Amino acid sequence: MIAPFLLSLSMIATDVESIRSAGEWLVQNVGSDGLFRYGFEPALDRELEGENLVRQAGTAAALARAGAILRDEGMTRRARAVLARLIELREKDREKPLAVRREFAQQQGAHPVGWGALLLLGLAELRERTPAEIHQGDAMASFLLSHQRDDGSIRLVDLEDEGDDDGDIDEEGWAYYPGEALYALARWGVIRDQTDLLERVCRSRSVYWKHWRQEKEPAFIPWQSAAHSEVFLATGEKASASMVFEMNDWLLGLQYDGKNSPASWAGGFGHYHEGERWAIEPGIASASYAESLVEGVRVARGMKDSVRQERYRQALDRAITFVG
Repeated sequence: MIAPFLLSLSMIATDVESIRSAGEWLVQNVGSDGLFRYGFEPALDRELEGENLVRQAGTAAALARAGAILRDEGMTRRARAVLARLIELREKDREKPLAVRREFAQQQGAHPVGWGALLLLGLAELRERTPAEIHQGDAMASFLLSHQRDDGSIRLVDLEDEGDDDGDIDEEGWAYYPGEALYALARWGVIRDQTDLLERVCRSRSVYWKHWRQEKEPAFIPWQSAAHSEVFLATGEKASASMVFEMNDWLLGLQYDGKNSPASWAGGFGHYHEGERWAIEPGIASASYAESLVEGVRVARGMKDSVRQERYRQALDRAITFVG
């Protein structure tokens, strides 16, 4: 789970040594199969079993961003190599029958939309891209666009699963995968100067804003904030800025201040479920919420909203302190 922490640090780029330390740790934790080690139990001196290729892609994206910010060729090379290995695995998987792909996705944590989205994001985070990587990114963007419904929402099942698409929120991944796909499309649209990709992200705004108001889920906020922050900064779409503000203003209410909670919880975020805030000990998920606050700062600066900018920045500093 170092990836969200590294992403949040790299998005503000104020603690260079922390970014470098986290990036170097990831570089050192690539196994003989060309992927990051899934996990490690220090007390038992053994690696954890299992795999999650969506997380692998997200970690590669985090390392690529760190390499770009630090201009560290070693980090960039390692991120590029992991991305290449993951893209190779994905291309082989997409050639197989649907039933085989379903089993692979379940066993390997390879959700088709989430995996494709974070691979595209990883390619976008590279400081420079080869012609082959640009071609792969364009293909990945086309794949994600093929999953967008007419109302702008992102279909989370494979296109062959016609009977499974009833338009409802996917209980397994509605809070994560659509936002990941939209953010990756927005980033790629900016990099490739393709305004149509930004327009496709805008198309999703009303449906997901409505979902957000009906199903307030904290995990939904970081990715959607990233997507619509990118849109606002590229196009000046004020509705996207308003969505980012509404979600992050609400998120601030979940942050512990250390006065009305244990001091060790200060800066972390509580849990929210079915309309209730749960006063439980915060964990590493707080790093993801720090990412969201970074987006809030970026949008507030762009909107010249100094009050929100300062409020988000203070909350971000507390969150980074907690996670660190």
